Amino acid sequence: MSERKLLRENIADAWTRTLSESYPQKLINSERGLQVHFCHRLLEVFGDLDRRLFIEPTFTASDGTTRIPDIVICNSQRIIGVVELKYMPRAAPDYEKDLRTLEWFCSAPPPITLSNERYRGIDEKKVKAYELAGDAILCWAGVYAEPRADVEYHGRALGSRLLCLHAVTKPLLRPEIYLGPSPASAL
Repeated sequence: MSERKLLRENIADAWTRTLSESYPQKLINSERGLQVHFCHRLLEVFGDLDRRLFIEPTFTASDGTTRIPDIVICNSQRIIGVVELKYMPRAAPDYEKDLRTLEWFCSAPPPITLSNERYRGIDEKKVKAYELAGDAILCWAGVYAEPRADVEYHGRALGSRLLCLHAVTKPLLRPEIYLGPSPASAL
């Protein structure tokens, strides 16, 4: 059984709402647009849960390597989710770089520090270090043209932490939404 069941359900619910409500209204026309609508839905499904979203934050490991994921979900102490988005509704998805970013979060030497160099205000010199929770969800979510890509196979090194969300587009039809490991999970 996978860990972080509630977070996994929250992410899948936000994805489904985004692609079944915002996308058909033609409100999403870029990866940034997808990011905005998806984060809005995430905040809705989180409700009163104590969650913090970071959008395109820069994280630095103790060895000096850095990564900038699309979305990072934290509770009050740790990183509990990392989401990489892809928006290519007329093409096959390019997911290799996204999977490398997710793998980095598992292999980077701790602590992983959030860099917020552009912030100016209270406690601007204070840098927050976040530890990746051992059961953090590592999610790849993509809107792309058919056929369905086997991202799960290529991300198998991430094991049960990997959550793949697909929205497969076809001309003149709503996208087919897949949550998880196989086309049998289509909505």
